[in-house]
Amino acid sequence: MAYEISSMFSSSNSVENLVYQYMRFEQGPKNRILYKQDELNNKKSILSTLDSKLSSLFSNSEKLLDPITDYFAVNKASSSDENFLTVSANSNATAGVFSIDINRLATADTRVSRQYTSSNTDFSNITADQTFSISLAHPTTEDQNNRVSISVTISASTFQKSSEEVMNDVRDAINNSINSAVTAGTIISEEKVSTSVVSESEGKSRMVLRSNQTGYTNRIEFTDSSDNLLSTLGVLQSDGKYDPNNSHDYGYMTNIGTSDISSDLNSIVKIDGLTYYRNENKITDAITGLTIDLVAVTSSTQTINVENDAESVKSDIQLFMDSFNESISYLKEKSQINPDTLQRGELSGDYSYKALLSDLKGIPLGSIASPSSAEYNSLYSIGIGFNDDGEMVFTDEDKFTQALNTGTQLVSDIFNATDGIATLIKSKVESYTKTSGIISSTKSNIDSNLLYLSQSLKRVEDQLSSKEQRYRDEFARLQQMMSSLNDQMGSLSMFSSGYGGY
Repeated sequence: MAYEISSMFSSSNSVENLVYQYMRFEQGPKNRILYKQDELNNKKSILSTLDSKLSSLFSNSEKLLDPITDYFAVNKASSSDENFLTVSANSNATAGVFSIDINRLATADTRVSRQYTSSNTDFSNITADQTFSISLAHPTTEDQNNRVSISVTISASTFQKSSEEVMNDVRDAINNSINSAVTAGTIISEEKVSTSVVSESEGKSRMVLRSNQTGYTNRIEFTDSSDNLLSTLGVLQSDGKYDPNNSHDYGYMTNIGTSDISSDLNSIVKIDGLTYYRNENKITDAITGLTIDLVAVTSSTQTINVENDAESVKSDIQLFMDSFNESISYLKEKSQINPDTLQRGELSGDYSYKALLSDLKGIPLGSIASPSSAEYNSLYSIGIGFNDDGEMVFTDEDKFTQALNTGTQLVSDIFNATDGIATLIKSKVESYTKTSGIISSTKSNIDSNLLYLSQSLKRVEDQLSSKEQRYRDEFARLQQMMSSLNDQMGSLSMFSSGYGGY
């Protein structure tokens, strides 16, 4: 059967098919650019992942080198009974067992006024403005016992109101003056006194003033007004202690005393035979490196046990090893040839990353030049080595714990000496991860190449578009010519048919 070329141009679809077939052969340059773009973008993504893994390794190395917090000297402290006290230790704490007796907890200075019938007018005999002052603790660097006086004024008209209204106005005046002192920086918020009016039974009211902080240092002191308003209310220290059983239902709730020793506002604890009086229930200066939180008074002696926290140190070193192993594994995958598939890693053509892999693998194998003890000079000597997969692991945890218990510096030197493992790894990794480092430079070069490829792609696409239009125009002309030829052949065929009939 003969193939009629004219059928190829019989419709617009046939022309479009021809254009499509021709353009397929023209896509080579464009496809090569797209492939190169994908290749570079993939490499850039790999570098970002590598940067993330190396940054994690950098951070975990830097943590082990921290000059302020010695992560190798981490201590843990435990209480014999947390119902009575809790305790925490920092790296300065000394290992040992301490005894503690909790004889009293610190409390806040609280004053209560007399109780008044709310609707009475018990203050109507006061006919002048009343100004009194409240003295509060405001320690400074120069004077830990520094106090400031805050003035409070009550208008004369207030005292013609009901007793409850008078106390409400006095309360508001005190709180406003205290808050203004905080705003002005005279005191800080924690040094405030809080004043409220309470009703213990229907129709009765009394005023309550309470220091926001505990202890003798934070006691409240007053200077009364000209008509002795505070004395009338009964909140002055000289008015005595609140004791409703003896018909003295106003005054101070806790014996204020005249010193930190005589004041019942302070806590009393005995630690290893020595007695401490403190403003707070949190004691930080009795045993070096320990913070003791008193919870409840007890007649039984409690104990605090302080020891090196080997598990915490192991945890920090494990984080370092994990980030090291992840970095090494990723570098192996991306910078070497896979021995099974013979597939080249995306970074295998870049010497910088092959060199990084080699350096990182070599650093942990070295020894430090000046160890604290000749017996401990390498990772192996403290029970750290490598498994069959080349991962850094604890090979002997007992050996590590023994080294740590012998002396934390024996272990820390291996990591943070000038030629220590963490020191060298941090320095090596930083040259790759810093802002102007090798990874940043490589990605910058990739961006430049991608920009060039993008411009090249635009030119190629413009050329292809022109070619496509040219093919379409040429095939359209051929289609038109074929159509004319078909018409002419049809006419000739009719003519020949008619001529044959004669």
